[in-house]
Amino acid sequence: LTDQRAQIDAMAAQSRTILERTARVHSVLDTAAALDENAARLQRLDRQRRRTSQQAYIDMLLANGPLRRGVSPEVAGDTYASLANPATYRLLTVDRRWSARRYERWLADCLARFLLD
Repeated sequence: LTDQRAQIDAMAAQSRTILERTARVHSVLDTAAALDENAARLQRLDRQRRRTSQQAYIDMLLANGPLRRGVSPEVAGDTYASLANPATYRLLTVDRRWSARRYERWLADCLARFLLD
């Protein structure tokens, strides 16, 4: 994809799919990490891996145009990581009872507003 908005839509769809598929595992891991150092280490590794992957998506977005003025690639990656993470997904889809599709649309809208002019 070369259109940045289409890329963001694809990023949101990919994130939703992954978060939807892994929601239960992350819930169990969160509980275990509070009690077990090995689980906590696994949780840290998962967060690092996810953040690295999300930064790669930002780099692909940058290959097709600039970010919003004043938004660095690092801040863009942090923004993506903050919005597309298991805790945010759980808050909105479990606590607030959003559908996964509604979360995806919200994520795409937020990313477009925060990252692009």
